[in-house]
Amino acid sequence: MFLLLCVMTSFAQKKESFVNIKVIVSDNYGNALKDVAIYNSKSKLIGITNHEGITWITSFRQHSSSFHRLGFSVPF
Repeated sequence: MFLLLCVMTSFAQKKESFVNIKVIVSDNYGNALKDVAIYNSKSKLIGITNHEGITWITSFRQHSSSFHRLGFSVPF
């Protein structure tokens, strides 16, 4: 199971607004999960967590994201 922490910053852009999100992924014991791939709703890779389980992504508000790691697949 993932523990997911997101810090969001919103920006306006013409017709759609997007957010910059700091994503921190860890297991139930607080151990960082590296190499977690994050995809948007259009199946485009938008980020991979580093050795500290952290990545920054930019996504449009209306897009959903999914998180994938060998042995895990979690929609968000």
